[in-house]
Amino acid sequence: MIVWRLGPGLWFPGLRLRVLATDVDPEGLARARRGWYSRSSLKDLPPAYLEQAFAPIGQGWGLGEVYRDAVTFAEQDIRWFPGGARGRQGCVLRHPMPYGDLERQRVRRFAR
Repeated sequence: MIVWRLGPGLWFPGLRLRVLATDVDPEGLARARRGWYSRSSLKDLPPAYLEQAFAPIGQGWGLGEVYRDAVTFAEQDIRWFPGGARGRQGCVLRHPMPYGDLERQRVRRFAR
């Protein structure tokens, strides 16, 4: 979302990007909804992104509301999209490994 708003989104202001963020772990989703990140979590983020999209909060950084508002959170296993993948333009996996060998193969096939 940050890359979109600070890059292509500037050239195409009429296009909206929406993100569906899913996880099977409700605690992980709760952390993501808060939009708070420790300083060490963002150490590799380009300074321009940090300055534009985050504000210092305590010992970390809070993601700006304009970025959080474009994300819908859902407790969901990505292997089982209700209605299939219809309407989705892409899928990014941060931690695909917990699904085991058979599930990894399915995720790979889905990603192609």
